[in-house]
Amino acid sequence: MYPLANCPAWPVVLGRATTYGQYDVSPCFFGCAAGACNPTPNDQCVGALDVTTGGQFRAAVNLYQNDYDPMVSMVSCTGDDAAGRDAVYKMTLAQGDFVDLKLQGPTDPVLYVSTVCGTNDAIAAACVAGADDSNTPEGLSFVAPIAGTYYIFADLDTTSTTGDFVLDVERRQAGACTPNARACVDANTLSFCDNNGTQSISVSCLGGCVGGRCGQPTGDSCADPIDATGGGLFSVNLDNFTNDYTLTSTSCVGFDTPGNDAVFKIDLNAGDILDARVAGPSSENPALYLVDNCGGIRDQITDHACIDGNDVTGATETLVYTPSGPETVYLVVDSRATFSDDGVFAVDIFAGPPCAVGQISCLDADTLAYCEQAGRETYYPCTGGCSNGACGTPTGDACIDAKPAVIGANTGDFAGTNALDLGTGTSGACTFDSGEAQVGTDHTYYVDLTAGQTLNASFTTNSSFGIMYFTSDCAGQNTCLKDTPDGPSGTLSYTATTSERVYIVIDRTLSGSESFYTYTLNVSVN
Repeated sequence: MYPLANCPAWPVVLGRATTYGQYDVSPCFFGCAAGACNPTPNDQCVGALDVTTGGQFRAAVNLYQNDYDPMVSMVSCTGDDAAGRDAVYKMTLAQGDFVDLKLQGPTDPVLYVSTVCGTNDAIAAACVAGADDSNTPEGLSFVAPIAGTYYIFADLDTTSTTGDFVLDVERRQAGACTPNARACVDANTLSFCDNNGTQSISVSCLGGCVGGRCGQPTGDSCADPIDATGGGLFSVNLDNFTNDYTLTSTSCVGFDTPGNDAVFKIDLNAGDILDARVAGPSSENPALYLVDNCGGIRDQITDHACIDGNDVTGATETLVYTPSGPETVYLVVDSRATFSDDGVFAVDIFAGPPCAVGQISCLDADTLAYCEQAGRETYYPCTGGCSNGACGTPTGDACIDAKPAVIGANTGDFAGTNALDLGTGTSGACTFDSGEAQVGTDHTYYVDLTAGQTLNASFTTNSSFGIMYFTSDCAGQNTCLKDTPDGPSGTLSYTATTSERVYIVIDRTLSGSESFYTYTLNVSVN
């Protein structure tokens, strides 16, 4: 028979003598009394463990049950549910307090915060922040929107019963410094307080520090952004930057951004537009987002500060934003993965008054200027010079440089660029399914019709990925008139209700510029 267990002098260990005269110890995560580990207090809301002062908190997963789920009736803290066991913690916060959380679990951990601890419906409805990515540990940061009690749920995606929950909590109280205050600590060091007044951090400056600003901005943080007011072309190598800002999968870009990032500052006036585009190596997948109040140096931008964002699959991203009045915004070029930061990214920023959409003119004797749908003017080099808003020798390689279609056969190949891409889904009167994105090179023709005339067009190609569509202007997105399915051939007809110009676009649904694929476009008007 084993001797009775006892609690040694240290209160977190349960000791038991074995039949072999040895002395075994086992951890008591919540203390030891009367020869037994204290029961688990925080399996449910009623016993939520207070972690307001911060620190690291560890407990075995098998001490808990599956009591809570972050998703109920499609209302979710994390964008997903969690089938595993869960532990509950709480913090008493003042408005503006900053909290950083990291959760390590035996399998994929789930982390979410709510101002209510009760039913799953109530928790989800009062959710403040949540994270359920593939990351281990799982992490999230939030700023307390109001003073009160906040409940932290450490959860799992799986039904694992082994291993430990390890929760790291950092709290920074509001009022530690003046929000957004900056000053030069010395001739080469900048000190900056985050926008919530929770922390002041110093960083080394390039070009010295004068008047609370670094002499040569690097763009590595919101305290030292690259000034892109008025727009411009910039080249950044994310390999030379650090990971200062991390959004979660529930953010405005829809993904987490644990990789390196670069920051641009842009002052906008009422009536301006911001059109930002980033392109990198084909192996990379950048995210692009805007915030109007940066969190500070080496500090996360909370999801609530993100006012616009975009992240689609591929190495290019675009973002168009219109301010409601005079505004300063910060544009962040971020990476979705820590292992794919390499390479130079080209950042093209337009910021200023919009042009008249669809307007075409000659910028000079050799350059065509065109106002895109977002109100941004782009430029196109002409063959044969530029006169009266048209190139002297149209090539058809861009919609704004469309070739007049001849009645009968028009032939060409798919060498060139992808100048017009309406994407998938509904574009005007056209509908492109998931396999019909016009990602390949295209060529554009036009026909001028009078009211009642009918344009008939058919194409054949030696590519299996050909597609044809009509559009009434080069903006295309809302003015697409008709489209064919993708394939080696197709036919369209369109009857004009007024005098108008119709553009015929021969395109491909497979990317690449390939001159060995050819097409024949047959056109008639009756």
